[in-house]
Amino acid sequence: MEKRIEILILFCTKTMYINICRGLFNNHKKIFAFLIASSIERDKGDINKSEWDLLLKGVGFNDISKVKPKPEKLNCT
Repeated sequence: MEKRIEILILFCTKTMYINICRGLFNNHKKIFAFLIASSIERDKGDINKSEWDLLLKGVGFNDISKVKPKPEKLNCT
């Protein structure tokens, strides 16, 4: 049963990719393929949230709780 479900998911993913890619330019096909692959990997747990945030936001934005607050400006009037 698990093997059948895996085959159905693979077939549906491939069919969706082929049908959507008909209307995309080559550069957009690569981005779309990356988004599908990364979504599958994140769903399986191979890519965790901190790794995904690092990829999207870059270094320094991983954990917002570790960011030092900006000092308030003093009103010197």
